[in-house]
Amino acid sequence: SSEFNVMTKLKQVTSIDLTVNAHIVELDDPRLFEYTFAYMCEVQGCILSDEEAKGLREYLLRGGFLMVDDSWSSWGLEHFTDELKKVFPDRVLEPIGTDHPIFHSFYTIDNIPSIQGRRWGRGIGPPQCYGITDDHGRLMVLLNWDNDIGDGWEWAKIDRYAGLNAYKLGINYVLYSLSH
Repeated sequence: SSEFNVMTKLKQVTSIDLTVNAHIVELDDPRLFEYTFAYMCEVQGCILSDEEAKGLREYLLRGGFLMVDDSWSSWGLEHFTDELKKVFPDRVLEPIGTDHPIFHSFYTIDNIPSIQGRRWGRGIGPPQCYGITDDHGRLMVLLNWDNDIGDGWEWAKIDRYAGLNAYKLGINYVLYSLSH
């Protein structure tokens, strides 16, 4: 329901004409190229096959955007960083500060809000965003570490503070992906 909630909110606050629908597509599926924005969550145990790494690399280099969410622990970050090396052996996942245009593409976000998961509670530190850019500086991958934006979307009616901040981040992410 989290994807439906953020798409509904995006449709309400912008003039984007979109169909509120979500599709699960494998990273090596050619249908991935039909979408500008891809979303992965809980990647701590993710193991990419060679075909998935190749498909994701091609998707991102051809203009796609990947949001990675619900990523916890330094071990989880290290593991997924290693998996991303299969996709881009020559690129590094680097910290992204709030001065980056993605945090100003619709809403101005000067501090990354802490949106904790409903099941597991608090993280181990302040939330941080990491990213991988292409040769022109376009952000292709954005990883929300120690944060759960998707839970903010899913539980927005129960926790309005988390929901509002999660919507702002999500809308900025989508609009950045459409305009860069």
